[in-house]
Amino acid sequence: MIFSLYGFYELKTVEFVLSKYGRPVIQMGGYRYNKHSPGNGRKIQWLCSKRRSPFFCHGKLTTYDGEVIALHDDHNH
Repeated sequence: MIFSLYGFYELKTVEFVLSKYGRPVIQMGGYRYNKHSPGNGRKIQWLCSKRRSPFFCHGKLTTYDGEVIALHDDHNH
């Protein structure tokens, strides 16, 4: 289980992949998240790839040592 701002969710399949530009991304629940936190720390924040226009999506998640610990699953697309 992972904690969300809206309660608890069953764990979804999380896939760590590289973008076509070689940057780390996460695919989970039909959404793609781009790494937002600077550096290679243990706690990393990931933002929905549709964060920029035209969607301005607020979906995000946080990982700690590669495990999802928080999910804000508020997507508008």
